[in-house]
Amino acid sequence: MNCAKEILWGIAESNFRFEFLGLDCRASGMVRPEDCRKCFAGDMVMGMPLEEGKRGLAALTSAERHQYFLRIAKLMEAWTPSPGGIIMQANTVRAHEWDSSKRDDLELAVGRHYTQTFFDYFGRAAVIPMRLEHGFGS
Repeated sequence: MNCAKEILWGIAESNFRFEFLGLDCRASGMVRPEDCRKCFAGDMVMGMPLEEGKRGLAALTSAERHQYFLRIAKLMEAWTPSPGGIIMQANTVRAHEWDSSKRDDLELAVGRHYTQTFFDYFGRAAVIPMRLEHGFGS
């Protein structure tokens, strides 16, 4: 059972990462894969080790996820439509100055803007990151 979860995680995570690159290109009009890769744990688009299933956007705490959401917010500044609100303010506040409530607000805003913008451009729901909840290789 865990092997199946690991395979499905790998497929879903690769899909999310490629979709993210595609959306960033469409919404920003720029090709910037290096900047996009920095939004992912492990700084890669495919071939992610299973250990990445609990890091980055899938990390257990908002403090661990925060740097990745800030990177996504920075990319979203160039997207059409513009995200506005807390996303546009994200890069004016230093990372260590965010309390847990504001981090949660940013995550919600980034998630909403990402999924709505993805739907607007591609006409379907986006694949979103998920966390592996078990020990690896079991």
